[in-house]
Amino acid sequence: MKRSILRAAQGLALSASLLSVSVLPAQAASLVLGDSSEPDRISGYAGTMTRLNIGEFEHRYKRGGYDGTTVTATATTYAGMQGITWSEDKDKPCEITAQARALNPAYVYEDGSTAKAPSGSRNVCKGKPGNEKTVAFSNSRHYVRGVAVCTTDKQDSSDNRLKGIKLYAAEVNANGSVAALNAFEKSEHTNCKIWHPAVECSAGAIVSGLRLYEKDGAFTGLGLKCRRVEVSASPNKPK
Repeated sequence: MKRSILRAAQGLALSASLLSVSVLPAQAASLVLGDSSEPDRISGYAGTMTRLNIGEFEHRYKRGGYDGTTVTATATTYAGMQGITWSEDKDKPCEITAQARALNPAYVYEDGSTAKAPSGSRNVCKGKPGNEKTVAFSNSRHYVRGVAVCTTDKQDSSDNRLKGIKLYAAEVNANGSVAALNAFEKSEHTNCKIWHPAVECSAGAIVSGLRLYEKDGAFTGLGLKCRRVEVSASPNKPK
């Protein structure tokens, strides 16, 4: 009787040991972008509008094929905006670049690579752009949640041009929470005379693109495209 009880206990211990070995560690959660929205307001003056989106990008990497070969795969993943660079052509602000950063910069693909989000640009210059200015966040967890622009202050508002940009920060945490911060960065060109009210994303969202307003080869104002930050099992967009 004692021997039977001992064998049963040993069997249970072995089963528990096998069970603990077979359970894999949980996969770390990733951050993705969900629903999008475009605030109605703009900062600055209206004009011809074009969109500049940076919220999704493709990352190419190598993975093992079914027959033991190596093949190239493509994953679509997500990014938020961390800065803006803009240039002038003879006093006309005419080139804007939205600097993007991957939401999951530490995620490692099969070949050991990590995704680096490309920037997106829009050029309406009639000549050659120069006099470059940049405004950006150095903290890797800070993404843009709002934008304000400074313009000239001419009597005829249709002649005013974008001369400064202020970016408002949100801290994006690993658990998907988005904390709106009072922190901001700004940069100005000469003749920045009047700062316009900011346009901001709603709570829980960050900037994933810009609405650019221009007239006669010069930018006059900025609007936003926003997307909510969410948690997912994978950093990649489902196919």
